Amino acid sequence: MARHFTNLDYQAEVDLLTRLGTRLTGSDQHQELVNHLETRLKDMGYEVHSDEFSFKYMPPFTSPPNLVVDELPIDISSVFPYSGFTSPEGISGQLVKLRGTLSPWSSARGNIAVVEISNPSISFGAIIKVWEGSQPWGLQNNPLLPATIAGASIAKAKASGVQAVIFAWDGTISPAAAVNQYLPFTFDYQNIPVVFTAGNASRRVIEASEQGKTATIALPSAGLEDTSSRTIWAVSEGEKCDETILVVTHTDGINVVEENGHIGVLQLAQDVLAAKPHRTHVFVFVSGHMRIPSVTEHGQATTKWLQDHPEWWRGEHGERKAIAGLVIEHLGAMEYIDDPAEGVLKRTGRPMREILYANTQELATLLSNEWNGMELGQPSISQPSAFIQFGEGEPLSQLSIPNVALVTAPMYLLAAWEGDENELVDLAGMTRQINSFRKLRELAEKMDAEAFGIPIRASPIQYAFQGLSLAMAAGKSWLGLNQ
Repeated sequence: MARHFTNLDYQAEVDLLTRLGTRLTGSDQHQELVNHLETRLKDMGYEVHSDEFSFKYMPPFTSPPNLVVDELPIDISSVFPYSGFTSPEGISGQLVKLRGTLSPWSSARGNIAVVEISNPSISFGAIIKVWEGSQPWGLQNNPLLPATIAGASIAKAKASGVQAVIFAWDGTISPAAAVNQYLPFTFDYQNIPVVFTAGNASRRVIEASEQGKTATIALPSAGLEDTSSRTIWAVSEGEKCDETILVVTHTDGINVVEENGHIGVLQLAQDVLAAKPHRTHVFVFVSGHMRIPSVTEHGQATTKWLQDHPEWWRGEHGERKAIAGLVIEHLGAMEYIDDPAEGVLKRTGRPMREILYANTQELATLLSNEWNGMELGQPSISQPSAFIQFGEGEPLSQLSIPNVALVTAPMYLLAAWEGDENELVDLAGMTRQINSFRKLRELAEKMDAEAFGIPIRASPIQYAFQGLSLAMAAGKSWLGLNQ
């Protein structure tokens, strides 16, 4: 790099995350992290702005979730976030098996529906395209997609009078991979208890539903609470103050990978102080990613900040114009692979393949030349599809702001980790990724605004083709074809 900057203590930040554990939006642990980031920024000399928002928060259950089938306890792998709650005694009813989420929910009215779902390997290429010269995405299996598809049906279950729902993972995912998954996390409060099971627990639930056995689900809670959270942000004014570079991450998360992007954003915020920047920098630490319905009806959580602060990006009537964005998430992620046959989630010792987005050809070319990340050698660079861009870079792309976004997605990304979280991250790889963002920031200072390129919006034909590809990829899970 052209100038030498002081490195932050990345391990200390990782240690803080492992100490805090799960940091759900609005939780005490999340607020502690936000306070920590505010202090770090103020210690650097920044004025820190705070955007507070209120929402309905589901606190931790007053006692552990419990499932009893035919008077025998059954292990719950995870609870659908913000699905519902019960009294300490729980909800009881006959188990009624449905073929899939498109089956008539009314057949389980007044009872507990059981739906077997699958975590099939799907072609990630239907979801994530790559720029020319990058390795195409192959088959991937991640419970995010099937859990989200299943979650989309819960409103119909509630409307049909179903008392509770059990989603029983089949043999395509191990109990080790299914446990503690915070999925799906993008839905509003459903007002119906929903849980997931896996392995032997799923087999027992399915068998009991076929025999018409009864069950009791208890998710004890006093109910939703009024609470608040906040997005914080800071500005370093540049010599060319009418142009801005947005540097974005989110602060809420589940484990040390989801989310640790603040480490990179803090590093860039410190780097900018070495000399007055050419362009104004805005560093945004977004809250609401793990509770998206509380901040926006569409898109990712950064959507709210962009809507609230057009003066920093829109470029109209004296507003600043965002000429580029750097979005940093999921640094240093290591690969784990699921082995359903053995019932284990295995650490391979290899880095997880990066999902590294560039939303213009010019930025893709820049990354090809400059990126040095978890994997040594030529990086693989993805481009947003017509329907999906994972992570907080999506709102920037929707507004045609050229951006680079890192949002690697290992299978454990949204799982509260029960082991040593340090095994999920590689500090050397994280450092390379952060150094690459540091280099990109410096280059963005010098480039002409036109050199970033113009994000290309998908044509109607592309929407149709990618929508069909996505539907076919998701069809097995959606239609219950695994049964």
